[in-house]
Amino acid sequence: MTTTMATPTTLRNQIAYFCGTIERDKDGVTRVLSEIHRYNHERNISSLFVTPVGDDESGMPYIEVRGIRVPNYDGYKLSIAPALSINRDLRHEHFQPSLIHLNSPCTLGRAGQKIAGWLGVPCVATYHTHFPSYLKYHGVPQLEHTFRTFLRRFYNRCDATIVPSKALYKELQDDGVQNLWYLPHGVDVQAFNRNFRSQAWRDAVLGTEQGEQSHKKILLYVGRLVWEKNLKLLAQVIGDLSIERDDFQMVMVGTGPAEEELRAMIPNAKFLGFKAGHDLSEAYASSDVFVFPSDTETFGNVTLEALASGLPCVVADAGGSADLVQHGTHADATGFKLHPHNVEDWKQALRALLDDSTKLETMAKAAFEQAQNYSWEAILTEMHTLYANVQREYTERTLEHNARLATQLAATSVHRASSLLRLRNWRRNP
Repeated sequence: MTTTMATPTTLRNQIAYFCGTIERDKDGVTRVLSEIHRYNHERNISSLFVTPVGDDESGMPYIEVRGIRVPNYDGYKLSIAPALSINRDLRHEHFQPSLIHLNSPCTLGRAGQKIAGWLGVPCVATYHTHFPSYLKYHGVPQLEHTFRTFLRRFYNRCDATIVPSKALYKELQDDGVQNLWYLPHGVDVQAFNRNFRSQAWRDAVLGTEQGEQSHKKILLYVGRLVWEKNLKLLAQVIGDLSIERDDFQMVMVGTGPAEEELRAMIPNAKFLGFKAGHDLSEAYASSDVFVFPSDTETFGNVTLEALASGLPCVVADAGGSADLVQHGTHADATGFKLHPHNVEDWKQALRALLDDSTKLETMAKAAFEQAQNYSWEAILTEMHTLYANVQREYTERTLEHNARLATQLAATSVHRASSLLRLRNWRRNP
């Protein structure tokens, strides 16, 4: 076996991001990646996105690798590209990353770890999706231990793992994941704010004529229509409230495999499909309350976007959304945090907001003000501070390793020379 010394990287402003998709506004992760690209571009830091789903309209430079479609998840692919092939693509683009940032613990993420090792550069990951929490919605909760073991091994191969929620940070720490770094996501307050509020949008949703006043409040859900978002609870809550009152309209923004069944479960809801850009900002700002029962979020980007749009948020007291919302009993409350499976609590919270316009407006103001604290500039500056720390520590470890290896090689050479000298003397004087 031949032992070789790794060569520490010199600091270059080139970062490769390995991610499942960069399709514009596809999900919360792609919006985070878009902000990272913008921040890097403004500072002359070269970014290259390695993904099985490219998108020229995103404006992000990318290498598209081979992938296969993920069943029931339209627009998502699983990479089947070998690490060697991806490494050749990087060389072909003359891209020499000083750091690799992984955004999914899938086959592509594992390839990124291998390439980082070959190139002698550090590897950072962001924990975007809490897969163990999905299993109960897919009928295989018995696999949770296996998944947690896999994730611990994957993330412990990284030099640092960014975690966007405090609750998840503690959970991963308890699972044995090391080198964790808490860093929430941000929100673009220019893209999400009350200035996008549109009476025309409300009239279209509520079916009112121009100038006609409606007493109805609009409850909004934004996200993929998948069962792991705890949408069966939402359907039951809205269905029960619809029987007892008619002063609200439920609006669903998003698409997914659960849509057909959801339409049957809550027939009075308006399903608007996928929205992005101005249309999404308008939907947030023109609604009155944001309802998000998901207990599988690592952060809850949509919750932060709703807060920035001035919406009180009724969310599950679990995962990332719980970090963002101040519960209704606080003086600066921005909504309610509820047990993800207590239907009565959810109905009571929504009744409180529908019955009390003053409470709703007070929470709306507090929501908007709180969201201003989540500046992308500050958050991404801290992320680059992490990059610099990781690179420095990686270089120091590599130099220490090389020094130890050099000492061992020198000792081995002296031992071999001594042995050869003794052998020669023995042959001369048997």
